[in-house]
Amino acid sequence: MIDTTVKKVVYVGGWNSGRSDFTQIETILRRIYPNATLERFEWKSDVAWRDALQNAERATQNLREYLETESPETLRSLALVGHSLGARIAVGALRDGATKLRRIVLLGAAIDCDSPDVAC
Repeated sequence: MIDTTVKKVVYVGGWNSGRSDFTQIETILRRIYPNATLERFEWKSDVAWRDALQNAERATQNLREYLETESPETLRSLALVGHSLGARIAVGALRDGATKLRRIVLLGAAIDCDSPDVAC
């Protein structure tokens, strides 16, 4: 599906997701969202799992703060794409429901079904 209404895509990679991982997903995202600028939300993911979980908590807050700096107009045309642990960060950043986005896409989300943040 091609979506020309999205003007900005923010991608949040998962655990151990380096810069080269973004190159592959970037190609796909450009096809799906041809009118959008693409950004990779950076967080320290290339560490041991336990450390990555702690870093993800900090990244969740950082992403929330980042989204709060965007204008309502930008948010209405923004797609937030999260993979694995990055999907957990994306969902957590939207936890309070105050930020309204055009779309959130979760790929292989590292979120338990009993999490209060999602309904399975």
